[in-house]
Amino acid sequence: MTTWLTSDTHYSHSNIIRHCDRPFRDVHCMNESLVSLHNALVKDDDIVFHLGDFVWKGHPDWFLSRLKGKHMLVPGNHDGCHSMHSKFRREITRYTLAGFTVLDEQEGVTLPHLGRVMLCHFPMSNVNDPDERYPEHRPKSLLPGCHILLCGHVHEKWVRRGPCINVGVDRWQFRPVSTEELAEFVRKSDGKDDSKTNA
Repeated sequence: MTTWLTSDTHYSHSNIIRHCDRPFRDVHCMNESLVSLHNALVKDDDIVFHLGDFVWKGHPDWFLSRLKGKHMLVPGNHDGCHSMHSKFRREITRYTLAGFTVLDEQEGVTLPHLGRVMLCHFPMSNVNDPDERYPEHRPKSLLPGCHILLCGHVHEKWVRRGPCINVGVDRWQFRPVSTEELAEFVRKSDGKDDSKTNA
């Protein structure tokens, strides 16, 4: 069994192609490519942590039902089940019925190859991130016992800033990344911030 992480798929979000310079001709092509790339790697009994912004103004089950794996969601700002939205409690039920296990917005977990890590859609508030929106939802520090924060939200902007590592599809060839790959990335990056080179 393999454990995977991903973020910011933005299924059905046509404008994300332009915003993040994604290499897809249209939203249908993007949706189908994301599903195909996911299923080429993930097996039915694998665990997949989605760190937010799964689908854009659509039903999560439209896409989750097509994806292999057992799915955990740390909500992002574009997920209706994030507490920033007024009807988030109702949406938690909808996401759960779609097949997600909805986790806390700031969650500590122990993962193979990585040990104890923190999960959040947003990077920490004290890293050099050009997008500083939603400060009230950003972690101020790592949870006790965690040595890195795995996050999303920043799309193509960067992979690593301090203890924060972006697992978003825009920096990982539009596919999930395994904990084994992430452990190797952590070892090679040695805590250094990156530029816009891909992981």
